[in-house]
Amino acid sequence: MIIKRLKKRSITSIFLFSMLFITLIIMVPINYLWVSSEYKKFDVEAALIKERYLESERVKLKNNVDMAVESVYFLKRKLMETSGSEQKHDYNKKKLQRDVLERLSMMTFGKQGYIFAGTWDGISLLGPARGKNMIDVTDTNGVKIVRELIALSQTGGGYLHYVMPEFEGTEPRPKISYVKAVGEWEWYVGLGIYVYEIDNYIEKSRKELQSHVIRLIYKILFLSLGILCIVFIIALFISKKLDGEYKVFSKFFNQSADSYGTIDIDRLSLSEFRDLAESANHMIGKRKDAESKLKDTKNILNGIIDFMPSIVICLNEELKITQWNSCAQNKTGISQEEALGKKLEDIVPAYNQYSDDIQKAIATQEIIVREKLVNYRGDNRFYNDLIIYPVLDEERKGVVIRIDDTTERVKMQELMVLNDKMLTVGGLAAGMAHEINNPLGIIIQGIQSVIRRISPGESYNNSIFKEYGIEPTALQRLFEDKKIPYYLDGILEAGIRASKIIQNMLEFSKGSKSGRIVCDINDIIDKSIDLAINDYDLKKKYDFRNINIVKNYDTQIQKPLCSSTEMEQVFLNLLKNAAQAMAERTGISVEPEIQINTYLRDDKIVIEICDNGPGIPAHIQKHIFEPFFSTKDTGQGTGLGLYISYFIITNNHQGSISVTSKEGEWTCFSVSLPAVTGQ
Repeated sequence: MIIKRLKKRSITSIFLFSMLFITLIIMVPINYLWVSSEYKKFDVEAALIKERYLESERVKLKNNVDMAVESVYFLKRKLMETSGSEQKHDYNKKKLQRDVLERLSMMTFGKQGYIFAGTWDGISLLGPARGKNMIDVTDTNGVKIVRELIALSQTGGGYLHYVMPEFEGTEPRPKISYVKAVGEWEWYVGLGIYVYEIDNYIEKSRKELQSHVIRLIYKILFLSLGILCIVFIIALFISKKLDGEYKVFSKFFNQSADSYGTIDIDRLSLSEFRDLAESANHMIGKRKDAESKLKDTKNILNGIIDFMPSIVICLNEELKITQWNSCAQNKTGISQEEALGKKLEDIVPAYNQYSDDIQKAIATQEIIVREKLVNYRGDNRFYNDLIIYPVLDEERKGVVIRIDDTTERVKMQELMVLNDKMLTVGGLAAGMAHEINNPLGIIIQGIQSVIRRISPGESYNNSIFKEYGIEPTALQRLFEDKKIPYYLDGILEAGIRASKIIQNMLEFSKGSKSGRIVCDINDIIDKSIDLAINDYDLKKKYDFRNINIVKNYDTQIQKPLCSSTEMEQVFLNLLKNAAQAMAERTGISVEPEIQINTYLRDDKIVIEICDNGPGIPAHIQKHIFEPFFSTKDTGQGTGLGLYISYFIITNNHQGSISVTSKEGEWTCFSVSLPAVTGQ
């Protein structure tokens, strides 16, 4: 687990490793310094011991050499006293020197100490290589041993440190000697000792020290190991504590990417983490507020874009769709999921005509506006206004396309033009009606006068007949034989009928200026039928007079409060639509018939206008009262007749209008108006 933590390089593993490393860093130098100090202390003590030993040995060497030299002089005096005269002594000098050397050779000092002697010429008299010239003997360090000894003896004596050369199988060893001169004989006499014994002693002491140090090192190692274990346990505890609180933060940050969870501060024990948790919770609160505001703003913008009555499409620099609002979905039938990320030309080929303008807007960063663009959907023609807004961003390029369906507006403009024409025609028709009505009144009045003047029942006529000698009965038979009364009645009836038609046209063209009044709905329907019968239109394909009109009026029906001219407009429109529908039917041999029913139902006056035409398909019925909706050929209708009728009934008269139909058999429009109470 520890190795895994170290491999992960987590804070807790680094802390644990750091604690152990710091402990080792502290313990190792301390142990090293302690061991080094022990060895240095030993080296100092060994040097002191060696120095004291050498000093002691030097004193011994000097004393022994002094004693040896004194013994030489003593033996010399002794021998001279024995010989009795100095002259005799001179003859026995060599023998004396031999005796002295013999006596000196018997002198020993310690286990390996011995007296050596030689002449100043380098001849060895006593000691190793006796009898040989040792003047040029050199040790391993390049010291001329004999020369140095002679020089020291000649200067009053002294000590010489050197490495004794190999003689007679002995190994070269360090040695210290003290020499002194016997000047009368030009001798040097000295005593030397090997110093390896003290080195052996020191080495033995060093080994004992090493054993002691090793034992102490083991103790220190065990102590250090114990300290490491304690440090490890403490560090592991702190590490687990840190790891636990770290996991709280890790879980918090993992969850905060998708939620607004906070840290339970009571679960944390370290003050630093508690402070950090408070800051993190504060950050989450701020982020939540910011994201909430951003979300609200985004929802508002998306809502505005989605509920705009215009098609709004956003494209990036690659002309791929990044925004596709609800209007675009409704108009094209392509969902947002299908459109996003696709190229506009791939999913709506009809919009390829805008590609040049889109490229131009991106390149020039200018707004492109196109009005009254014509599109065709089947046989229907639609108008669009196009606005392309470039995205003014240095890092991102793209466009926002807004397409407005202006078909209704264009048709409304055309309708306004048509309305102006109709107003002009209406004014002309009203003027013509007035002009026609005057001579028509004279004609009717003249015919009525003629009928009265030839009528035999009039007393005034009988007196005139007698004055001119005319027999009234004979004249009456003549007129009847020639059908003159019949023709006169026909002329009168036609004149009255023409006058009535003109009167209806004048009333219809004037409109309702007096508001709604109590009306006889049956009478309004009859007037509408008269207008329909006398409707003159070169483009119509039917003759209303060839349609059988069946009237089922309730003569006792209550009278509604209405505008007679507006209701005439509604009924005339329904009658003309029925006549036109029956004229377009094929494969039906039944005589065309319109049935009109009026009756009272639930305090409502119901008017039904039904025909036996081809019927209306179900998918058309739900759009039939929409403005500009028409199934007629172009130029045959504006698509406003039923919309205006719906508006007049529902808005102006607080009634209702509906349609039921069976395709291929019949259609029935039902108008319901509130009855006037208290009649």
